[in-house]
Amino acid sequence: MERQTSEYILQEELKTINWHEVDVYPIFSDCKALDQDEQPDCFIEILHQKITNSIQRYAYEYSKPDFKELKFTIQVDKENKLDFNMDTLTVGFESDESYQIFKNYIQEGLDSIQVIEPALKRGIPVTTKFELPVLFIKENQ
Repeated sequence: MERQTSEYILQEELKTINWHEVDVYPIFSDCKALDQDEQPDCFIEILHQKITNSIQRYAYEYSKPDFKELKFTIQVDKENKLDFNMDTLTVGFESDESYQIFKNYIQEGLDSIQVIEPALKRGIPVTTKFELPVLFIKENQ
């Protein structure tokens, strides 16, 4: 019988892991008290709420951009840092400055979220990315 090395066993084990799924989502302080089954929904709800509030604040204080759809890519790294990118799929801003102000509003909203634990895969902290599309519907249409 051939003896298997620890490196071989590790490589075989790594092939069986689905790296596109995590075992535990990142946890926000507001979601910590919930059951593990409820934490992913809480995670998404808080992201959605913070982004929506930031967009509403911007629209109230500045002009309302002609949004149709935005797509946010949210990343939580294994050191608990939350960051985002925004793909403007159909959007109208008056200037680059107003676009930057808008991004700052979103960043401020996301900065107010306290990430207390990163996502876990087999008990190891991992970086995760989430896409969050936001569709805009004009009232009275």
